[in-house]
Amino acid sequence: MMMSSHALAHARLREQQINSLSSPIEPIKKVIPITPQRFRIDDQVEQPTFYLLEAKSGQTLKMSGNNGIVIAKLFSPSGQLLSSLVIHPQQQSQWQGSLSESGLYRVLVYPVLISNAFMIMISLSDV
Repeated sequence: MMMSSHALAHARLREQQINSLSSPIEPIKKVIPITPQRFRIDDQVEQPTFYLLEAKSGQTLKMSGNNGIVIAKLFSPSGQLLSSLVIHPQQQSQWQGSLSESGLYRVLVYPVLISNAFMIMISLSDV
């Protein structure tokens, strides 16, 4: 089932509002490993929050989510935006790609609503 156009418009407006902040201060949390190759972010946010994940060059990273209504952005260690997902219960969102850098990857999650519980799954695999 697709996200309604109203909900998607609201998510994009919220993303623009967050992006226009001059210097937001986001809490930083570490991604909790389930296994050495699988991670889960299961949290509730009221403000933009960074989650850190260490990965190696050449690994394939897959990020998906379908709980909560949040926007999740994946950044490389050098700060390059790799993916921007709108996560919504009625829409399966995912990104998969090969990593070109080793280091700390950041997932920036911010709520579309005032406070939002969500879950994001991340898996790493060696090529």
